[in-house]
Amino acid sequence: MSISKGKVIIMKKFYQMGTLYDEYAWVQTVDEGAGLLLQRAILVGEFKGIGKIKMEWVLEDLNNDKVHKFGDIHTYAPDLLLLSKKAATIFQNRLDLKMTSIDIVGLDGKYALFDVTDIITGAFDWKLSDYIGNRKHLSMIKKAVLRYDKIEGRNLFKLKEDRVSMFVSEEFKRIIEKHKLTGFDFKGVGLA
Repeated sequence: MSISKGKVIIMKKFYQMGTLYDEYAWVQTVDEGAGLLLQRAILVGEFKGIGKIKMEWVLEDLNNDKVHKFGDIHTYAPDLLLLSKKAATIFQNRLDLKMTSIDIVGLDGKYALFDVTDIITGAFDWKLSDYIGNRKHLSMIKKAVLRYDKIEGRNLFKLKEDRVSMFVSEEFKRIIEKHKLTGFDFKGVGLA
């Protein structure tokens, strides 16, 4: 909670969202050319005209002792959301999310791929955050501190400074927990 000029301002919590990639199966594109086309689309931020992308599960593991789980979120590319259709429906029915659907086939028809299109400028606090890199190339965020005035009212977003990391509101996290969606990982975010 924050107090400002005699007023009480209740600040909601936000989280950096990831996946439990060590525990869950990964996916890949079947056709290398389609994979390259998708990676280019990610960089440009434009997915029109790339057609349907065929995807498959990556089930081998170097340790050969991994039990593959199939959750509600999976890792394909860190800057895209691969969600179960159950999770996608739950989010779309309860939250106003800015996402672009990317046509995919495969994965037993049970998953959908999305690009998060709510990109916020100026929310990353360079002085208070702990990160690797610089303003030209932010390699990794160890501990994010975000400006509350820039992210208030948002449920799922990325930062212009780091288009890979995804951030979610407390409400988004609560929906995941309420519906027992699996594969998600959250790291608390500081607010300035």
